[in-house]
Amino acid sequence: MDGSVPMPDSSVPSMCTPTCSADERCCGATCFDRAAPVGQLDARGHESFLHCNGCGLGCDMERASRCGAPAGGGAAQCLCGNTTQCPVGQACIQREGNFICADLRFDQNNCGEIGRRCAEGESCTNGMCGCGTTGAACAAGQACCGGACIDTSADPMNCGGCGTVCGANAPNCNSGSCGCGTGPACTAPVAGVFGMGGMPGQSCCAGTCVANTDASCACAACDTAAGDSCQVGGGGLIPGMGEMTATVCCGDESVAILGCGGGFPLPFP
Repeated sequence: MDGSVPMPDSSVPSMCTPTCSADERCCGATCFDRAAPVGQLDARGHESFLHCNGCGLGCDMERASRCGAPAGGGAAQCLCGNTTQCPVGQACIQREGNFICADLRFDQNNCGEIGRRCAEGESCTNGMCGCGTTGAACAAGQACCGGACIDTSADPMNCGGCGTVCGANAPNCNSGSCGCGTGPACTAPVAGVFGMGGMPGQSCCAGTCVANTDASCACAACDTAAGDSCQVGGGGLIPGMGEMTATVCCGDESVAILGCGGGFPLPFP
């Protein structure tokens, strides 16, 4: 009760003059708002937060975001956003413009404490970040990929990050980057429109980038006596369709579209 009599939630007599309004609480000689302004979901710095449960009896900074009336009406109480404060073991966090309760035991973005994010691929179990069925955290320099701790600095199937697969022109993973041997990636072949104007590029041969020619086409010599030559296959109607592009020894001009012997011969002699 506000006024000049001792408050039930305080041992300090009320000395507020004039008497506080119904929307205020008298603590000592000062009137404080009982609730934060409507619509202010994060009101932990508002005076009502410090006296929500009585004079000097504030809300838990971790479990609540404001002091206000619940959605159905009633006396002001500690709330997380628009709902009651979070239970013990959960934290009131902001997400997508609202405040929700996050379970610190299993929330990957708030594992064990607010703001502690588990690494990519890890899960949060009983407040601890871990990888796979063992639940152990990955060592420094490793990432949890598919439930296993992987050295992403050297794994060509997860180079620099989970799921980054090194290709044919850069099959090796060195310090998290795909390359040929210990060097950079080779220059990839590029097919032109209908195979015209393409570039043979290079191939990674035994850890070394070698230019694609009739003498070394995709790391093998072409049988020039049989009429084969080093050609860039793939590309079709669109220049540089990388996923279809391949460099092969072939004597069939149709290699430019579907690969050696693949049909659709070139319309040019």
